[in-house]
Amino acid sequence: MATKKSAKRVLLINPWIYDFAAFDFWLKPLGILYLLSFLKRNEIETYFIDCLDRHDNDLSLLGGIGLIKDKNYGCGNFHKEKIEKPDILKDVPRNYYRYGLPLKIVEEKISKIPVPDYVLITSMMTYWYPAIKDIIKIVREFFPKTKVILGGIYASLCPNHALEECKADIVYRGKGLKKILAIIRGEYFPSVIENDSDFNFEELPYPDYGHYSSLDYFCILTSFGCPFRCTYCASHILYSDFYQRRVDDVIEEILYQINRGDYKNLAFYDDALLVNANKHFEKILDELIKRKISLYLHSPNGLHPKFIDYSLAIKMKMAGFKTIRIALETINPKRQYDTGGKVWNEDYVKAMDALQRAGFSEEEIGTYLFFGFPGQDLEEVVEGIKFIKDQGSQVNLVEYSPIPGTKMWMELIDKEIIPNNLDPLLQNNSVFFRKYSGISEDELQYLKSLIH
Repeated sequence: MATKKSAKRVLLINPWIYDFAAFDFWLKPLGILYLLSFLKRNEIETYFIDCLDRHDNDLSLLGGIGLIKDKNYGCGNFHKEKIEKPDILKDVPRNYYRYGLPLKIVEEKISKIPVPDYVLITSMMTYWYPAIKDIIKIVREFFPKTKVILGGIYASLCPNHALEECKADIVYRGKGLKKILAIIRGEYFPSVIENDSDFNFEELPYPDYGHYSSLDYFCILTSFGCPFRCTYCASHILYSDFYQRRVDDVIEEILYQINRGDYKNLAFYDDALLVNANKHFEKILDELIKRKISLYLHSPNGLHPKFIDYSLAIKMKMAGFKTIRIALETINPKRQYDTGGKVWNEDYVKAMDALQRAGFSEEEIGTYLFFGFPGQDLEEVVEGIKFIKDQGSQVNLVEYSPIPGTKMWMELIDKEIIPNNLDPLLQNNSVFFRKYSGISEDELQYLKSLIH
């Protein structure tokens, strides 16, 4: 949908997912929704295609196969089409799919858009890059003279790979919006954009959800980055500093969004939602409770258990939390220390006690537990599953895969377990553990059987 006429026209695209499995767990391209608002504010004519919009009106043209009902709290399955696996994944005994809108629908959407000056494409997981390659190819077929800018997580972590493999004209590595605007206005044209040195989080507009016609949830960031430095996590690479927004600004954004849509659910995207909770998140909860804002609340990213006490837990319950995910990751004390010392088993036990006393059920609490860490044996994972279940939480198994630039990534290279040019396709968590963890397919199925 276009804004008012402007000298510059931009098409923004959230591409498909190419993978063995995918699920819409409140998955929205928040970065590009910020950018959409920012460009409109600066009178740029904008068009947006979200290839992962499960409620896109054009899906009704497919009849029953296109209309997939929501599951709990607005989450659900994507439409999918089986596609050929890349050669490097041929030995993985699973089907490979394009998740999102069918190819024909996306092509039809692009064909109806006036020739843009720029196409801005976002990215998420590094191993989803084949979908980006395909969308860029399609864009160039329709708009051969239009420049393509690629941003997002993959572009930030693998800028050289993105330039060479996906053939974007510009790779935007980092955060900030002013440099994007300067390029669109023709003020300069680099091949790689680094972070805006004068980036101010308070200047961000609210994400624009106006494109979505049948969405019953929205997502929010009350903070950016994380003060911890876990060896397996890239949060500190994507955000070098930790920044928490003003409480009143967060509340204003929530009110702004619920006044513009029929929303029933709110998902918090923060990596460190509970840091400084008494000055930040607890005050947000206080406002939600005081204002009687009726939303189901969800924390899909793992919460730090060391910050959960009864006072916080009861406020979370009163405010309407329905989905809580806790980041335990391992119960091995040495591994907890070696990976950053973010959490200890006693922190987790206390957090679970607080949540249960506040009235949360096992169905509302899930705990992330990694398997496939370098040097991790099966028994450690088995004991972790038993420990979590004994505390009264569901177990969310996470297959470890390395993220470029992290300390654990560098250690794997130093130990010659992986090459320094490991294809991002092999960073897929469904692939990496099969090739590098030493855990067999039968052992994986055994672990999954213990969860239920």
